[in-house]
Amino acid sequence: MKTEKQLKDKRKLIIFPVIAITVMLGLITLITFKNLKPDKQIVQISTHKVETSAKRLFKGIVRHSHTDNYMLDTSLGAQPTVKVKSGQSITAGQVIMTYDTKESDFTSLSYAVKAAELTLAQNQENVATAQQKAGKLQVKYNQALTDKAALTSHNSTVTNHVDPAAIQAQIISNSEAIKQQDYVIQTAQLNLEQAQATLSNVQPNESSPSNLRSDLTSLEYAVKQAELALSQAQNTMQDLQEQASSFKTQHQQALEDQKAAQDNETQLENSQDSSAVQAEIDSNDQNIQQLTQSVATNSLALQSAQASLAEAQRTGQVTVKAKNSGVVKLGDPDDTSKPLISISSTVTVVTGQISEFDYDKLKVGDKVQIKTINLQQTISGVVASIDTTPTSGSTSETTSSTSYYTFTITPSKNLQVGNNVQISLSDDTLHIPSSAVKDGYVRLKKDGKFVKKAVKTQAASNGKLLVISGLKAGDVIAEDGEVK
Repeated sequence: MKTEKQLKDKRKLIIFPVIAITVMLGLITLITFKNLKPDKQIVQISTHKVETSAKRLFKGIVRHSHTDNYMLDTSLGAQPTVKVKSGQSITAGQVIMTYDTKESDFTSLSYAVKAAELTLAQNQENVATAQQKAGKLQVKYNQALTDKAALTSHNSTVTNHVDPAAIQAQIISNSEAIKQQDYVIQTAQLNLEQAQATLSNVQPNESSPSNLRSDLTSLEYAVKQAELALSQAQNTMQDLQEQASSFKTQHQQALEDQKAAQDNETQLENSQDSSAVQAEIDSNDQNIQQLTQSVATNSLALQSAQASLAEAQRTGQVTVKAKNSGVVKLGDPDDTSKPLISISSTVTVVTGQISEFDYDKLKVGDKVQIKTINLQQTISGVVASIDTTPTSGSTSETTSSTSYYTFTITPSKNLQVGNNVQISLSDDTLHIPSSAVKDGYVRLKKDGKFVKKAVKTQAASNGKLLVISGLKAGDVIAEDGEVK
């Protein structure tokens, strides 16, 4: 019979493997659970809120909207008789002076009639051309709206695509999990083989002590546990492999969706901008209005010229009438180099100058704020015109002085002529940090998550980029375009 010491040694040989197998099973379960549980890591991302730039400020001065000067014209006759006084308010068409004329002076009057007819005809033709352009622009605008609506509708089906980079990260994580799970399966297989070998070495009979039979039961349980752990590890591997296949399909679909979104974004950017067409329409409408006013003025000028000729032929006298309403200022009749009569409008405008660096920032129709230097008044205004030829600076290729262009603003109410004012223009341009853009994309915060958003930018200054398209004021983006 086996001694008690031998039985104790045999029991140790049985118990230790059971303990080791139990520990390994625990480790296998822990690793398997970790592979199936997604990693969660909170990353603090610095953000940038997209905002419009600061207001642009310009200096200006209040002037009369127009001033008509009447010089001494000896071709109309002898020394004229002035019919008005300085400071007098007159209306358009009112007689301001008369000339005594002779038949030989009728030539200049006839020429004035022909010149007025030619000017009127030219401006009437300009109005007709502008009206034709208005029709074409309206068609262009309607087409732009139709195209944009179609592209926007299509864009809604592809904009919310899944980021391929995010799926790629899942694929990499899944691949690592598969490698770990393969190790888990191998370990579980070895543990099962060891448990089976230990069990096969113990063959009790009827004469074996009861405690040996109890150890045998523990070994059989350990084998079953090892078999269960192996089965669980294999099932986990199958799940991971199915995930891998699913991730691959999702990644391919995400790439296709991203390509479709990029193509659609490009189409949207390249499509006709309805707001730009509307700006053309507004500018053309303003041109039509100005031309129509010119036609009316030219028509009056023609009637005046015709009346002057007829009156001269009938009475031997030529009358000069005011072209526009305003206030009279008389000049020195002995100084023929200066106007004999000046008539200034009671309506005021504000003029200022803009440098070549800011020229593209100001547009006809822009709304501005006008503040008098003494801060007594702040009113609104609209940019009426911008000269295309510089009024100061050099146009020579050999010099580098800055050019300045005069612009005119129509204020919402009249101001005192001669007052200096400050003009402020809201700047709607958007700038973002250059670090926020990666390969033409930014990370836009949307519904608490960061998604890729295509943007078009151009270099600015101080580490900033000027946003051309893709973002609007109020958007929040990641300062680092590399974040996932």
